[in-house]
Amino acid sequence: MAGVALGTSVWSFMTGVAMVKSGMSVAESVLMALLVYAGSAQLAALPLIAAAAPLWVIWLTALCVNLRFVVFSLHLRAYLIHLPLLRRLLLGYTTGDLSYVLLVRRFPAPGRTPRQRRARLAYLWGGNALGWCSWQAAGLAGIFAGHAMPPGWGLEFAGTLALLGVTLSLAGRRLRGIAALVAGAAAVAAHAMPYRLGIVAAIAAAVSAGLALAGLTALTVITRCLFFISARPLPMPRWLERGLQYAPIAALAAVVAPDVLALQMQDFFQWRDARLWAALAAALFYRQFQGRPWTLPGVIGAGMAVYVPLRLGLGWG
Repeated sequence: MAGVALGTSVWSFMTGVAMVKSGMSVAESVLMALLVYAGSAQLAALPLIAAAAPLWVIWLTALCVNLRFVVFSLHLRAYLIHLPLLRRLLLGYTTGDLSYVLLVRRFPAPGRTPRQRRARLAYLWGGNALGWCSWQAAGLAGIFAGHAMPPGWGLEFAGTLALLGVTLSLAGRRLRGIAALVAGAAAVAAHAMPYRLGIVAAIAAAVSAGLALAGLTALTVITRCLFFISARPLPMPRWLERGLQYAPIAALAAVVAPDVLALQMQDFFQWRDARLWAALAAALFYRQFQGRPWTLPGVIGAGMAVYVPLRLGLGWG
């Protein structure tokens, strides 16, 4: 778990940089890091918050990205249902992708005896505590480091590269890849549609940001704990469980594609496009090294290694 935590810490650091570089204040970024605790949803919500999108658009995007946790909670129900409600909620809220994967890999079946249950809970508690502490420490470091860095460096693009890495990791099956392509193409085609969708943004920025953070935090808890909030079984149809697999990658692709192809949408095939070449470098790195603990940080590093010199050295867009 320690090796995995090191890799996620790099991702968290760049998420912190992306938050503060997207226009959020340091205080807002710290609150989002501490409360929301969902890297993919945070990164997906950032361009929407920056564009003053309606709250329902921000929440719906985060919900789609987080739908994989609904499936996780269905599986974790048998592991946690014997615990009191507040403990179930705390464990569910702090269980991320990797702690869930490591738990079910180590213990494929829930415990039958009290001793087996304690062993599984101890493993999950330990993984969650290490994951949460390392994520928060790196994320806060990224927030303060990003605040001190010049805005001209364009480091907010690191968040897009992180989302690209997550999107590629979800595209292991052909249908998921098709879902990502369709969602990305639709997002690019509709790029001229304002995020406000005709709603006049008359809400004060502070109130809007606060409500957005509250809703994102609630979505983290609900999606991760849905199937063990109640002690009564909540069956999910098999067709719905299979369908939910495509929502996260579609939502991520819809966020990533317009950001990567921003210049291409203004002038078709603008080859002096630092974002495009950085995304290609990141994708090639993922293809070469996928499945390793440091793949996602490497995707971010490979993309930024191309993006920063092209942007700062050659002045590309």
